[in-house]
Amino acid sequence: MLLLLLSSLAFAQEYVSVSVSYDKNTATPQQQLPFTVNVFNPNVEDINVRLQVIGSETGWVTLMDYKLSVPAKSTRSTLIYIEPPKNAIADAYAFTVLAFIENNPTVSDKETFTFNVIASESLKMRLNAAKSSLFPGDLLSANATIENSGTIQYSLLAITYSLVRDGQTLWSETKSLPSLDPNTYLKDVYTRTLDPSTAPGEYELSAVLANKGVEIIRAKDRITINTKRGIFVETETKEEFINKQITYTIKNTGNVLATKEIIVKPTWLEAQFLTSTDPYSRAEGGYVMSVDVLPGQTKTIVVSTYGRVLSLVYVLLLVIALLIAFIWYRNYTLKPKISLEKTISAVGADTRHVELSIALILKNLSNETLENIFITDAIPQTIDMKKFTTLNPSQVNERESEIEYIWTINKMLPMEERVLVYKIKTLLNDVRLPRASAQARNTIGKLYFARSEPLHFSTEKTA
Repeated sequence: MLLLLLSSLAFAQEYVSVSVSYDKNTATPQQQLPFTVNVFNPNVEDINVRLQVIGSETGWVTLMDYKLSVPAKSTRSTLIYIEPPKNAIADAYAFTVLAFIENNPTVSDKETFTFNVIASESLKMRLNAAKSSLFPGDLLSANATIENSGTIQYSLLAITYSLVRDGQTLWSETKSLPSLDPNTYLKDVYTRTLDPSTAPGEYELSAVLANKGVEIIRAKDRITINTKRGIFVETETKEEFINKQITYTIKNTGNVLATKEIIVKPTWLEAQFLTSTDPYSRAEGGYVMSVDVLPGQTKTIVVSTYGRVLSLVYVLLLVIALLIAFIWYRNYTLKPKISLEKTISAVGADTRHVELSIALILKNLSNETLENIFITDAIPQTIDMKKFTTLNPSQVNERESEIEYIWTINKMLPMEERVLVYKIKTLLNDVRLPRASAQARNTIGKLYFARSEPLHFSTEKTA
């Protein structure tokens, strides 16, 4: 009993301390971050410490050392690596590191830390203020567009809009958003009336998107709040045959220096000959000139372009090119490549029947060699086929009301003509035969078609 008591007292004097340090605890999916585990031994003897990581997503964790030998009054460290998978949901995850003495597990310590998963590059957000220049008391309007091209669904979204100047936040407002499914996007419109006492200057409008309380992405835009409405622009455009001139008259009736951006959007041809009385720079959608106008003054900017001359030349060249293309299309593409003619003539008769000769005349009208040529014709079931004079068909298809014959010709040279003749015998006085058709391919596989006219033959008229 005394030994057990002494043993318990000895164990009670042992201690262990664990802490976790890191430079960064926020990562995107498939981004690995290191965490340092520090184990301190305050005892007078060396100890062996075992480590264990506890959390809902321990499969993300790699612990480099599960066992540490820590000398007395010393600290030993090891690393934990956490890497969320590709489909990890943007959220805050809690992990706990448990340290206990190997030969006395009842002596332990633990430290809990948070690991944040934020959106990867598959999530994008744009923030655009409807107007970049406002006055106190105006309505501020902005559009936030959020695109999710990844595989993660964001179900508890909130967006916080803030107006910041020189690092100080004037106001912020948070609103909930609907869930955002993979490969979709959503738009949010935010409006707020500016306080009439808002000081003039440059401001940053920011939007922070959070999922389950964890920031995942942010966007910003800049706006200018002016002191007094006092900048007016009058535009006058003069268009001549070869010249286009735009005059901008900028008046500052306010009491402070005003800056006005003039955006010119010429056509590509006009831009090649663009001149201005003030320097300009390229910008999205056109050319921008930033003009400073002192209080009470007026400034005039003249923008000219001689691009109309070049425009007329390009239009003329385009008309010529279209005319050449039309002539080529009419003479080459629209011109038939093959033709098929079907003729009929009486060649004999007895007291009951009349014998007719049918000729199918196929012509190669092109300067190309044609291959895989098929000629198709049919006669009604009421007419008897007597014989094929020139070439037997390669295929016969018997249908309910007619019999179809298909002839195959391997090759036809340019301007070559082939004639297929067959004879029929009929009791009918009035014979009507359907159209015949033909198809052929050139040496590169282009397909050509031709059809004959239907035939009408009356034996009474022949008699």
